[in-house]
Amino acid sequence: METRKSVASQTLGRANFFLDYAETYAFVNRQAFEHFLEAAIVYGRSVTFHLQKEYSKKSPFDDWYREKQEEMRKDTLFQFFLNKRNYILKEGPVSIRKTTAVNITETAIASDFVEVQVVRGRPWFKRGPKTLFGDLCAPLLQKYHKWKYERDLFRKRNKRNEQQQSEVREFLHFEEPEWHDRPATDLVREYLRKLATIINDAEMRFSI
Repeated sequence: METRKSVASQTLGRANFFLDYAETYAFVNRQAFEHFLEAAIVYGRSVTFHLQKEYSKKSPFDDWYREKQEEMRKDTLFQFFLNKRNYILKEGPVSIRKTTAVNITETAIASDFVEVQVVRGRPWFKRGPKTLFGDLCAPLLQKYHKWKYERDLFRKRNKRNEQQQSEVREFLHFEEPEWHDRPATDLVREYLRKLATIINDAEMRFSI
């Protein structure tokens, strides 16, 4: 025997339809985004009404639904959207805020150039030719090594700047502090997935 799709399932489909459009218009048209988001919330809340309407005459439904109601009362996400739906219908539009997050990844560059100064214990006229030549060339060699080090360091810094990655993320979220860290559309999507689980259970039990 096959299960029949319920009216609640069709209602959930409409909620997902409006949520898809909300995601499409999120950063294109703020007003359209809010309209579609609110429609998704309202249709999502209507799912349980339609379940009750369709299956209330089935004798086991009341006991089953009573358990589901208790689960939904304990679920903070369900309670949040219950309040949101009531606010939309009775008071006005929901408040949405935009947050911009910038993540910058940098690569550290080690710097270890050391200047060395050699102090001879013997006077210059008592040093051998090789030592004298080395002492004369030492300042020039030191300047060369310092120049080479600074040149290589400059190249490394330029390469680091090219490789430095910055990520800018923007998302629209509900104004309530407990939901600031998640996009509003993600929360609604999770809410609709939970409703889908309830619908599937009801259809398996009462739509035979």
